[in-house]
Amino acid sequence: SICYSGDLSSPNEKKYTLDYYMNRAIKLEKMGIHFLAIKDMAGLISPYDVYNLIKALKEQTDLPIHLHTHFTSGMADLALLKAIEAGVDIIDTCMSPYAYRTSHPAVEPLVISLLGTNRDSGLDIKKLAAIGKEMEKYTPKYMQYLDNTKLSVIDTNVILHQTPGGMLSNLVNQLRQMDALDKLDEVFETLPKVRKDLGMVPLVTPTSQIVGIQTVNNVLFDKKPGEYAQITEQVKDLCYGL
Repeated sequence: SICYSGDLSSPNEKKYTLDYYMNRAIKLEKMGIHFLAIKDMAGLISPYDVYNLIKALKEQTDLPIHLHTHFTSGMADLALLKAIEAGVDIIDTCMSPYAYRTSHPAVEPLVISLLGTNRDSGLDIKKLAAIGKEMEKYTPKYMQYLDNTKLSVIDTNVILHQTPGGMLSNLVNQLRQMDALDKLDEVFETLPKVRKDLGMVPLVTPTSQIVGIQTVNNVLFDKKPGEYAQITEQVKDLCYGL
């Protein structure tokens, strides 16, 4: 699995270039992997970036390529379609009752979009509709876990703060429990700085939680920016290289 950690077209993300991902893929293939997964845990990958990435990988390797992304920024539907055009072999989607927001794109629109093409999924939209109707019966018990801090189902600011969906829900719950949900925007603003201080680690479990908890600590307890008044043991271990 390659963790997607930056916008390939952005001059601010010089570490995560197309060459970086190509070299990473070569190393993984030499290790004997059976397929290559691109894990975009925050939904940052844009349509033309993913097209160029998949195209380049397809020219370099015969391994099946799997794309995993999230809808957080609102680009994932477009990204999946461009990845399909570029020849991706596997994509992750979700039934519509549990799709969008920080989840995956819904499967149903993609099935219809690809109908009759050379990438037709072969899935029966009528059966998918029946499954979706059944799943709708059970959605109320999960409503408490939705991020209801704003009306929009997308967060375009994720392109700036780069917080993955699982990490975002943990941050919201953590701040809610501490009666500090009003600090969420400040946490988003501080998070990229903490991530940079800790070596631009990919925001995927467990490092996402390590960076997230430390960011909350900095927002709540620092008297001046970058003080790190309360450093967690996990951050110390990360910096020590454990």
